[in-house]
This record gives sequence, structure tokens and C-alpha cells, in this order.
Amino acid sequence: METLQGPLKDVRFDIYERVQIEEVSENIFALTKTELTPHIKMLMRKDEIQLVGYLQLKLSYKDSGRFLMQHEYQHNIPVEIKIPASRVTDAYLLDADIENFNVEVMGSRNVNVTGVLIVYEKETKTMSDKVKLPREVTEAIDKMKYMGVVSIMANMAHWSEEDPTTEELYTIHDYYLKNPYMIAQALVNGYEIEETPEDKVREYYNQQNSICTDRQHSPANAIRNVLNFLEIKIEGVNA
Repeated sequence: METLQGPLKDVRFDIYERVQIEEVSENIFALTKTELTPHIKMLMRKDEIQLVGYLQLKLSYKDSGRFLMQHEYQHNIPVEIKIPASRVTDAYLLDADIENFNVEVMGSRNVNVTGVLIVYEKETKTMSDKVKLPREVTEAIDKMKYMGVVSIMANMAHWSEEDPTTEELYTIHDYYLKNPYMIAQALVNGYEIEETPEDKVREYYNQQNSICTDRQHSPANAIRNVLNFLEIKIEGVNA
């Protein structure tokens, strides 16, 4: 297991694995095809992120027999990397890829696999993908931003009533239970307040109140009267 330190930006890891092929009776004559594919998943903890999985090596080769028979072979190279949560802007943007690799025949039934694995943060989407959230949720996130995106999402994913928490985290968690992907997208791409019907009435009321000089016969006065008739109170309008 390797643990990263310092800011995360295109971190590279050397790959080295000697693979012994024992499934065939004849020796390796020549490699005809090689593939190395990462299969890595993210495990999010409160103070760290673990990237675990394997690099899947696929080989096609001809043996040294009389008929140069074609063979297929597969081998998994284990991967386990630990990253402090404080190093990552957003854990949901982490990704890993093979930057380059080489497979070389070493002896009759051995191959050496070398290369570079790169871990990086993908670019975020444009701010046009902002998520609309209820006012109380946006206010709660604003107050808890100091924790960082990774810590907030780890807190949501590993919620425990026994852990010390705040009223704001309770608010975020209640919304997270119904809309987990909305919270994740909001923390990645940004968010804005979702207008309620009351917000829309208040905005229209303020517009009419600012442009009409005849307050008694203005649309704003009509709005107040209608709300009073319906016994509906809206702060900033008739309350």
C-alpha cells in the first residue's frame, strides 16, 4: 500500500510485475497482443481516500511448438493507494489511468510488466450545471464549507447518530437521504437557491412596488389584499 503526501495533481506510480506463465507445456515464442486495464474503485473514509483494485493484464502469444499455437493469458496486478482527504478537492472527480506500459518476454515462461499508473482529478463540469437546492440546504452547506467537499460527503456516507455533529449537517443529511446525487453534484458543480412559490410572489411584489407610484391602486397592494383574504402570510409582503 502506498500513501500519498502533498497536493494531488497528476500523481504517477511506477508499475513493475514479473508474471510467470505455467498454463502451457510449450515456452513463449512471441507476444502478439498486450492489454493493461485499470479496475480501481474508490473507498471514502473520513480522513482518507483509498483507491483499491487491480490492473488487468491480458496477453496473446504464440508458443514455441511446431505449429506456433496461439494462447491467451490473464493476470491481475493488485493496486492499493491511500490519499489523505485533505489533498483532494473532490473525491468524486478522482480517476486513474495507464499512462504507458510495456511487456517484455524474460526467459521461457516469464514476462516483465513495466509502466506508469497516473492518478488525477478530472475537470469539473461548467457552472451552468449548478444544482438548485432548498434555501435551508444551501445555507447549511455555506456554513459547513470549511470542512471541504470530501469530508462533507464522507460524513453523509458514513453517518452515525453517535458521532458529534451540527444542526447544519443534520439538514444536509436529511436532504442527502432523499437526493444523494444532488448533494454530490451541488458540491462539485456549485448550487443556487431553488425559488419557492413564496419567493416568486415576493420577487414580483417587490418589482411592482418599486415601479408603481400609486400605492393604493398598485398591483403590489392587490397582492397583499389577496394574501390577506386567503390568510396566507409571506415575509416581506404582508408579514
